[in-house]
Amino acid sequence: MPGEPRKPLMRCIGEFFGHIIRGVRQDVSKDRRIVESEHREEKRGSTIIRETRIREIEVRDE
Repeated sequence: MPGEPRKPLMRCIGEFFGHIIRGVRQDVSKDRRIVESEHREEKRGSTIIRETRIREIEVRDE
């Protein structure tokens, strides 16, 4: 985004490997699906209010 400071390269690399490690460690016995995702943004003067709502379905094997 314009005006925001850029992340250092080492931080980007760390986040990249963090996502990979999280994916490897994640429990795949749970099946989650995003059903609905709603994003809303409202401007009030110089303030921006953002709201994100995510609805998921989780299927568990019992």
